[in-house]
Amino acid sequence: MFLIIAVLVGMLDYTFDENYMFIKYPPEVGIAEWVYNNLGIGVYSAIWVLVCLGGSMLVYIPIEIYKKKLKL
Repeated sequence: MFLIIAVLVGMLDYTFDENYMFIKYPPEVGIAEWVYNNLGIGVYSAIWVLVCLGGSMLVYIPIEIYKKKLKL
């Protein structure tokens, strides 16, 4: 689901020349800018996807723990 939304947002970013969710380029401060400038768009995009997927997965950790406790 996340990747579908990211692709749609990326298409809108390029169509309307926007930068929602920082898909085209990073914010102007922070480590994301350093990664983009020194390692390139490919590495920046890969890290962006991994961080977002990891954040999405963190939401489900408490749910899975609760499910396991109910089964015990």
